Amino acid sequence: MVFAARLVGMAAMAMGWSVIMSEVHGMAQRGGSVVSHLRLGGARSPLVPAASAQLLLGFTAAEARRGLGMVAPGGMVVVNAPGAQALGEDALEALNKAGVRVVAVDAHSAGGGGGVNMIMLGAAAAAGVVPMGLEGLKRAVAGGKRAQENLRLLEEGARLTES
Repeated sequence: MVFAARLVGMAAMAMGWSVIMSEVHGMAQRGGSVVSHLRLGGARSPLVPAASAQLLLGFTAAEARRGLGMVAPGGMVVVNAPGAQALGEDALEALNKAGVRVVAVDAHSAGGGGGVNMIMLGAAAAAGVVPMGLEGLKRAVAGGKRAQENLRLLEEGARLTES
């Protein structure tokens, strides 16, 4: 989660945008959640207000369900699950009413392992919700550690979204 947010932030800064980021680790050491807030543009606070996020990346269905109140009407949820039904029927109905698009990507089955974050970002970029697009994300990982693997995983996420 943290690497995914940092990568989007780096790609945005490379394009000249201002970036503010905050991380909430909670009880992560004991299996709890880690939440990253990332704001691009003229934001003054690092925390994303409720019902204003354009994108929610849920690395598990449970984490996505917990964060649904953060998504703006017309936003998008990209969840690591075999299908959108993993969010639950009530949640899907509410998201549909709010015009929130849900993309489910089974990143673990796609061979994500430790690269689930890259698969999820590739999926979000292919779905059109990452402003710098897939190419901007690719440029951001090109010079880093595991560059070839991260490029492959981004492309795999994009491929899964298109199929």
